[in-house]
Amino acid sequence: MKKRIFAAVLVTSLAVLIFGMLCVLLISEVIVSSDIREKLDYFTSDLAAGQNQSGEVPFILNKKFGLFRVTLIHPDGTVYYDSFSKADELKNHLDREEVQEALQSGAGFSERYSDSLDKRIIYRSLKLESGDILRCAVTSETVLKQISTLAYVMFGIVVFLVIISAVLSRVLTEKIVRPVNQVDLNHPLESEVYDELSPLIGKICEQQRQIVKQIEDIRQQSQEFMLITESMTEGLVILNPNVEIVSINRSAREFLNVNQDCIGKSLLTVDRSSFVRDLFSKESIQRSSRNTIERDGRYYLIFFNRIVVDELFKGYALLLVDITPNRLAEKQRQEFTANVSHELKTPLQSIIGSAELLERNIVKTVDIPSFAKMIREKSLRLLSLINDIIFLSRLDEGRRGGETSFSSRALSSDVVQMLEDRATSRNIRFEKNIEDIELFAVYQYLYALIYNLCDNAIKYNQDGGRVDLEIADKGDMLSIKVSDNGIGIPEDSQSRVFERFFRVDKSHSVITEGTGLGLSIVKRIVMFYEGELKLTSKEGQGSEFTVLLPFKNLENRPESTQMILSPKT
Repeated sequence: MKKRIFAAVLVTSLAVLIFGMLCVLLISEVIVSSDIREKLDYFTSDLAAGQNQSGEVPFILNKKFGLFRVTLIHPDGTVYYDSFSKADELKNHLDREEVQEALQSGAGFSERYSDSLDKRIIYRSLKLESGDILRCAVTSETVLKQISTLAYVMFGIVVFLVIISAVLSRVLTEKIVRPVNQVDLNHPLESEVYDELSPLIGKICEQQRQIVKQIEDIRQQSQEFMLITESMTEGLVILNPNVEIVSINRSAREFLNVNQDCIGKSLLTVDRSSFVRDLFSKESIQRSSRNTIERDGRYYLIFFNRIVVDELFKGYALLLVDITPNRLAEKQRQEFTANVSHELKTPLQSIIGSAELLERNIVKTVDIPSFAKMIREKSLRLLSLINDIIFLSRLDEGRRGGETSFSSRALSSDVVQMLEDRATSRNIRFEKNIEDIELFAVYQYLYALIYNLCDNAIKYNQDGGRVDLEIADKGDMLSIKVSDNGIGIPEDSQSRVFERFFRVDKSHSVITEGTGLGLSIVKRIVMFYEGELKLTSKEGQGSEFTVLLPFKNLENRPESTQMILSPKT
């Protein structure tokens, strides 16, 4: 504050002084210019009167003009006399401002700056009785010229004023700041200060009370945080930028098999397992990650995030979630899928064979059409169910293989072509916005993903509705978005639509066809490619499914792969 007060006083003093000097120069310039104009006007008028009486140039020749320049000009602009130069060497002056004014009104006046003389020239002209023009001129210094002439003097004055201002500013600053420096911050109300500072002293006292209260609140919040984290079933570890443990709850201590003494120690020394080393590898430490690990027969989902506050790196957060029950349930579902597929496939093929016999008129003619149609439709429906279950089983096993190169446009065209007849029958139009992206993946998987999303958008749409399909490059992610303006999904059902065989209650939907596995297949494909799946839906307005797949899982192509293939399922 002391420096600011000193600077403010000094700058203000100098500004006032310099402004005063400039005002004096400007006022003197106005006075001098006015005086010069009066003298020029008087001189020109007196000389014109004498010339009108004489009517001859010799009258002018007998005069001494001093600093004034006298010029006689014919009405056509020709100069026939000039006191400073030879008349025949001067150009025609008819275009000069003061000459034009004199010819028109009898008198003229103008000012011009001469670059060659670096001076201002003032002109006064009068029209003589003979019709000729008498022009008188005088040079005058400009303000800048005057300043440059007095530069050394002014510089000395400014230096002197700066020194005086600096000394006075320092003295005034010390006097102003002294009572403020003498304030006792522990007992501010007991200090003698300016009346103007009394509100500030009161605020300091109030802030001291608030700081004490805030410290107590922080201590209480810290205790509450410890109670909450200690009761969490998930493990939580907070690390500083040096990977030292700042906070660790009970579940995390059990997972790492450590006690409370580990606080302040590096996590890399507390747990030397491979998953901890992988988290803090050069490739992983700069980004957030989510991994699943198996430890002591149990499965854990590990969330690792960098803590950034106001763009400042503060440390790391490690969240450990026990997903063993989920893994067991998933395993049971996989076994169920495989068993159901195996048990149903053989009898279903028999049903289809019987339907074909009926279509060949082996039974009574009257019963053939309806009977055969019913059996075939049911059989194909069950076979579709089996195919979906087998497809899900393959995804659950995480098997890779069969990757090919293909373009996103070819893929989308195949899907739309397959569903076009169904959409046309209900007057539903497709809107496509497809970027041409070359992919390397299992074509059947991405085909099934887009097909099921578009198929759902048609099934649960309204007649005359719209289905939008968008495939775009979002940096390091492939974005697939399918939206419709159909009946939408109730909010209480949105969290379950990806479960196998789950259907929205019939009171919300008139659609009953399908196997109930379409969105489950979509979910498993997204999980297979370690992507993200988002659903936005409002009942009565439509739904939007967004799939984000990392390009790193779609571009592991061999160097020999160059042809773009588009196989159909």
